[in-house]
Amino acid sequence: MDHMWDGFYTGQKHKSQFSAMIETTGNYTVEYTGTPFANMRYLMRSPNGKIKVKVPYWNAGSYSIWVNDKKIPFTPWNKEEGRYSELTGMKGCGENRFVGVQNYLEFILTPYCTVTVKPENAILSNVRMQWTMDEFYAAGGTTSFADRVSAALGIHASQIKVVAVYKGSVVVEYFIEPTVTSGSDPARELRKLETKLNAIVKDKNQKVFGAPVLSATTDGDVQVVDPTYNPTANVNQPKNPS
Repeated sequence: MDHMWDGFYTGQKHKSQFSAMIETTGNYTVEYTGTPFANMRYLMRSPNGKIKVKVPYWNAGSYSIWVNDKKIPFTPWNKEEGRYSELTGMKGCGENRFVGVQNYLEFILTPYCTVTVKPENAILSNVRMQWTMDEFYAAGGTTSFADRVSAALGIHASQIKVVAVYKGSVVVEYFIEPTVTSGSDPARELRKLETKLNAIVKDKNQKVFGAPVLSATTDGDVQVVDPTYNPTANVNQPKNPS
């Protein structure tokens, strides 16, 4: 029985399952031949073992890991690497991190623990500031950055997710997530936040970001604030994943 029409074609609603036989120790990369699934569940049916799963994404997006209906936060921030810390496996099933720029998600999977990957409504943004890395972290690093931007936007600091920091002078990649409340309209809220953020960038409000802004990008829309800045110049991005 067909459940829907897609133009000329009919379709059915179902949940696909993909099985594979693997050793229950080590690191694995799950690379999809097409667009990666937005929602996905991973389960290792084994009496013992522990693996690290890496899922590359072809586009930038915000994702979260859930175990037993509980959202698991990313690992602590590593300022030397400019990204979230490597997974240790010591925190059990669901320990995870998202690495910006390279755009991949990593998580720990243990026997009979179901890890669910969910997409998050978010605005992908970055800002390039006339700063050094030492100055950035001396001024509070990612925590102070999230506090300043969230205060300017009138949202909670937890809605700002920094995913990468690298030289060039200092570039911060971050997501802005909507407020999660009953009856809220995430898409509408994100549109308002995007408009407000673009206005802040155009206004060259140094207090918001902590240093003079050279350029900024909001969901792919590039704004070059400093006319002397060359956005095509090479920059030092984070090290490639091993």
